[in-house]
Amino acid sequence: MDIVLDGKRIRLDNQAVLGTGGEATVIRHDRWAVKIYHVPGPERAAKLKDLVALPRRLPDAVVAPEVLAYDTDRSRPQVIGFAMRMLDPGYVEVAQLAHKRFRAANGITTPGVAALFADGHGTLAALHLAGFVIGDLNDLNVLFRGGKMAFIDVDSYQFKQHPCRVATESFVDPALYGVDLSKGAAFRPENDWYSYAVLLFKSLLLVHPYGGVHLTVKTLTARAQQRMTVFVPGVKYPKIALHPDTLNDDLLQVFERYFAQGWRGEFPLGVLQAYAGELVECGSCGAFYPRARPHCPVCTTITPVAEPERRIVTDGCTVETLIGTRGQIVFSKALDDGVYAVAHEDGKAVLYAAVPGRPQRRRRLTLFNQIPAARYEIIEGYLIVAPDPAQETLMVIDIGGDRPQGALQTTTRLFGGSAPVFGAARGALYRLAGGYLMRGEIRGGELVERALTSVMENQTWLRVAPRDDLALGYFRTFRTRQYFLIDGARRYEIAPAPLADAESLTGSAALFGRHGALLVRHTRLAGVDYVRLDEVSRAGAVVFSQRRKRAESRLYELLGGQAYEAGIVLHATDDGIVQERLADGGLRTFAATEPYVAEGDRLIPYQNGILVVKSDRVLFLTLG
Repeated sequence: MDIVLDGKRIRLDNQAVLGTGGEATVIRHDRWAVKIYHVPGPERAAKLKDLVALPRRLPDAVVAPEVLAYDTDRSRPQVIGFAMRMLDPGYVEVAQLAHKRFRAANGITTPGVAALFADGHGTLAALHLAGFVIGDLNDLNVLFRGGKMAFIDVDSYQFKQHPCRVATESFVDPALYGVDLSKGAAFRPENDWYSYAVLLFKSLLLVHPYGGVHLTVKTLTARAQQRMTVFVPGVKYPKIALHPDTLNDDLLQVFERYFAQGWRGEFPLGVLQAYAGELVECGSCGAFYPRARPHCPVCTTITPVAEPERRIVTDGCTVETLIGTRGQIVFSKALDDGVYAVAHEDGKAVLYAAVPGRPQRRRRLTLFNQIPAARYEIIEGYLIVAPDPAQETLMVIDIGGDRPQGALQTTTRLFGGSAPVFGAARGALYRLAGGYLMRGEIRGGELVERALTSVMENQTWLRVAPRDDLALGYFRTFRTRQYFLIDGARRYEIAPAPLADAESLTGSAALFGRHGALLVRHTRLAGVDYVRLDEVSRAGAVVFSQRRKRAESRLYELLGGQAYEAGIVLHATDDGIVQERLADGGLRTFAATEPYVAEGDRLIPYQNGILVVKSDRVLFLTLG
């Protein structure tokens, strides 16, 4: 793609695409991140011209347009986008803070979250002082790395005569529900502070202020309009959420004013800072809570880690605790020879292994110092580690003996510059190299490989079936995605339901069964979050497609945590394991599993039962 940037004609490289959404694609070029609109127009051009003409009054944490991008028509050049500075590697969406597994894997604590939002508070206040209102302040257009927040998508902000034309329903002030945002400056600074309060609440407690389940008022927006918070009687508080008493009384009162009383105004920074200053760490569970509390509120609500030999037989369900850790499980997998988990425990990465019904086969192996953000895979006898999400390095570690031993080191390519692409199945490592998807086995201390198919450098997303030679992925060419399925040596092009115009892909997962795969996509369109389901046969045929609003069902909030087989999906919920029939949407709850399963747990089919991977243990359940 050729464009004109800063008076010079340049070529944008598809291999440098950083991301693509419903409205635009962002491509790296030298020191710039260049945003090119799918559908440019005069209104966008006028707004961008006013943005770049402003005196530099925005905080450094705001990634604003700096140079306009034009098409190559010399007679009547059209503004088609802009260039902004590149953020350093490692920034991720604030949405990740609400996910317990992400926090555990990256060493993110409650004091860290509080400090991060204190940092963002100053940026938001400075934006308002400069005459800007974000409007669509949501969990995808605020990024963070360490203790610093960055604000993006400035081209959608409201300023001067330019409106913000979109809002995300789970974060926008309910006072603006139903308002036509295209007809003028609808947002005020207090609307941004409401959205900030939602983001903070969700990041501290891992639940939306109007989350949970109510039997009659079922949607988040209806609850928000009625100011029916997650704390009111009649709302089932999610098991995955942190206890409200991990907040202090002053902060709880601020949230009460925002969400139950309808107060609006600048979030009181002093209350947040005071809260951060009085947090103490529990010596038993590692949770943080205000020192004024008489005891840790988390320890009073969690079940102690059972001894691995413990086996419970109840009416309709048999439960065996395979693995228990005093830390946090950050990776788990079931292989033919057993169940494995990596936990971050007391500053170390620790490998656990177990086999149902065979306590003598249980094993614990200390690996190395904990590496925040590391990604793991495992094949028989070897652990594969990607220590840095912004680097291509893969370390292969021999775990067959009493001590871990480095076996070899290799590389793989990144997706979008920040996600190493690799997988493992049936004794083989899958990685990207030289424009190909490679399948390799370790023989005599060497990686012996063969190429399966050609791939797009730096623009290939891939998932591999845990115990089968089956892989599903896509290539990204600017705004288009080409999906494919690999079954052994055979490759099939697949065609899942296309996204609507302006619909953004915000996350993807693949669930695998013996007869094919289920592609699960999170998307956002006009401020509404959706889940798309596409069932794919082993011959590459799409046999089922559906799009549904995520607010109407929490079954797919955790991407990739479900178990799947031929039209049937099993979900972990606070009511127990729920079986879903894709064809007709029929649901069946296995009530006997309720004491052992919660939303956010991961389910893995294994032998004659199912594994339930929790944050601190792995259970093996059999029904009947």
